[in-house]
Amino acid sequence: MISVVIPTYNREKTILESVRSVLEQTWEDLELIVVDDASTDHTESMIQKVNDPRVKYIRQPYNQGACAARNRGIEAAQGEYIAFQDSDDLWHKDKLEKQMNFMKLQSADMVYCGMNRSVNGRKMYFPSDQKNGEKLTVEKLLKKNKISTQTILVKQSTAKSIMFDPGLKRLQDWDFSLRVLTAGFRVEYLGEALVDARVQGDSITSIVSSEKAYLNFAKKHHDLYQKYPKALGGLYVTLAYCVKNSNRKAAQEYLFKSLNKKFDMKTLVKILFNVLRIW
Repeated sequence: MISVVIPTYNREKTILESVRSVLEQTWEDLELIVVDDASTDHTESMIQKVNDPRVKYIRQPYNQGACAARNRGIEAAQGEYIAFQDSDDLWHKDKLEKQMNFMKLQSADMVYCGMNRSVNGRKMYFPSDQKNGEKLTVEKLLKKNKISTQTILVKQSTAKSIMFDPGLKRLQDWDFSLRVLTAGFRVEYLGEALVDARVQGDSITSIVSSEKAYLNFAKKHHDLYQKYPKALGGLYVTLAYCVKNSNRKAAQEYLFKSLNKKFDMKTLVKILFNVLRIW
């Protein structure tokens, strides 16, 4: 059985669509655990309308954040495998079936798929820079996140040994996946978009400062970045893009920091091109 965990907070307008996208999966052997992070709207009453014995509703006593809600769901999970869905995103009907078959084929501890992201009406595939079948390494994942929570299917035992970090307000999926990989678990990529994600104005991604989030992430994984300096250089490039419109000087400084790392010629040319654009 697969346990699907949906953390939610004030999503009365989108939660039912998200729930239906789980319950209508071609893989029917599942339970759906909705963890309500103390919503103040009608999210709970919307869930109560769902007439399906596979749905379990848990309400947090007070608002603790998405990571704490996911951890509560992991603790309550009865399935051998766990998947995560967000309360404003949609799964393709065959997502779990395709991922389960792929996981067994690869003898993996965790698999992730691609997704279509919609930001302000613009659609894009994520991860855009990873080829199907390409092996994920610690250095590649440190350089740039390639895994979003909604795309993950993981063994329950793996998830319970890692858990999400409630101290992170953003990039929790990146942190979780990185710790899974560095712990020695086998992680494989199914290069097909099986999720449609919508970035809303009041989402965690929109609210929390990107620059601050990346700096906190780098601080937490300082030792790994010291071990993989090229990845740190890649992170500096990302930071430059985060602030290029609000703080051009800081963007230039981040790009020059990236130049201090050892890159191959192709990457170096790309960085220099970005320096000229931001300059």
